[in-house]
Amino acid sequence: MHSIYYHHKIQRTIHQIETDLHATIEPEINAGIIIHIAFLVNNLLNGEKSRQFKDLEKFSKKNRLDMDILRTNFMSIEKNYQISIPEDEIAFLVQMIQENRLDNQLENAKNHSV
Repeated sequence: MHSIYYHHKIQRTIHQIETDLHATIEPEINAGIIIHIAFLVNNLLNGEKSRQFKDLEKFSKKNRLDMDILRTNFMSIEKNYQISIPEDEIAFLVQMIQENRLDNQLENAKNHSV
């Protein structure tokens, strides 16, 4: 029961992030992000160190709004599991979403077909 609730909580969070960012992500990518977050939460609960995001400060400044949106949306998960998601992980998630937005993929396809 706990894992079903956990999955739905992450799924709702990702859906809200998509809404807040006005982004659409393919279901397969969405599932991958959910799995990534589940492992991230598990690792944080077990005290494992998170990865370091290269040029975090530069990326954070450039993507401040997206970082804030993700940080805000993850507050309920952080509170529920009494964890703190590091800025590096927020940056990785922002990057994942940005690189996999359907509008970005369509734009890239148009640029390569010219």
